[in-house]
Amino acid sequence: MKEIPAISVIIPMYNAEKYISECLNSLLEQTFKNFEVIVVDDCSTDNSVEIVKNYAEKFDGRLIFVKMIANSGGGSAPRNKGAKLSRGEYLFFMDSDDFFTKTALEDMYIPAKEFNADAVYLEKYYSYKKNGENVKLNGNSSANKPVLEVNKQLEHLILYASDTYFWAPWTKFVRRTWAMENQIFFQELPRAQDFLWTLKIFTYAERFLRIPTAVYFYRDSPESITRNKRSDDKMMNFWISPVIKGLKEISDFMNSVEILKKRPKLRYAILDFFVRVHFARDFLKLSWQFPPYAVYEIFNQEFGKNLGENDVLVSFFCAYSNNLLKFAARSQQRIVELEKEIHKLKTKE
Repeated sequence: MKEIPAISVIIPMYNAEKYISECLNSLLEQTFKNFEVIVVDDCSTDNSVEIVKNYAEKFDGRLIFVKMIANSGGGSAPRNKGAKLSRGEYLFFMDSDDFFTKTALEDMYIPAKEFNADAVYLEKYYSYKKNGENVKLNGNSSANKPVLEVNKQLEHLILYASDTYFWAPWTKFVRRTWAMENQIFFQELPRAQDFLWTLKIFTYAERFLRIPTAVYFYRDSPESITRNKRSDDKMMNFWISPVIKGLKEISDFMNSVEILKKRPKLRYAILDFFVRVHFARDFLKLSWQFPPYAVYEIFNQEFGKNLGENDVLVSFFCAYSNNLLKFAARSQQRIVELEKEIHKLKTKE
């Protein structure tokens, strides 16, 4: 009988032939060895699958490879599939183009076990461009050792709503049985899928451990799914559809748990944060490319049926985004003016 692994590292993969070797090599180099790797391929069309299969022998039975029946269009469905197949005591969701420090699994698992943590939050991580240049340490924790917080869910939710915590999956390390009992799975959306997943972690984690050690290298890759070129209507659908669906699921969840159900101000703050991050900020990127009437036309065509027979909500969303666009333009202009003033002051010194 195989030893039950302490950790299950779950990697969703789609066309990752450029980077998957570096990702898997960083796992082979781990000082902590009691783990399994579950690679879930989302119907790659490049050489990714062959590369992973060639690593099977190196992992000595610790690498599990599975394939989705059809491409899901995002990381959620592969992550959920991997979680349901996992046997580890703790779960970590890794991206196929990223990698670990050599002591990463040890640095997460040992304190998690020591403090019997439901969830571990990584307060720092490294980011870098695709060729490894300009490595940056992200996070501003002042702690120098792990900090356990017990029954402070409300505080965590308030901090989450104020954009204090990272929401990326690879900043969390969670106990598998706890996650399964609380149905902490990813929304199966092409993007914004990790917001509700993280919200559930902060809602249910009674023993929450913060670790200030940076163990993860995130690749800021131009080949990201969110940066792929699409037609205008497909781009609109990609950015906005997850927000519309996500808002409903987030609202339904918050109305189902006591800690949030009785706090309307906090529910509003969380929804406002979600809209600002996943609608306003990202939709503005699209709005820069089209005049307001074009945005309205595409939006109405793509989402009008979901928002009712009249176009009141469509008009609202478009007006909202257009006003944000104008505000952003004014803010950018003011920044330029301030930079000019600062430059003049420096030249006088």
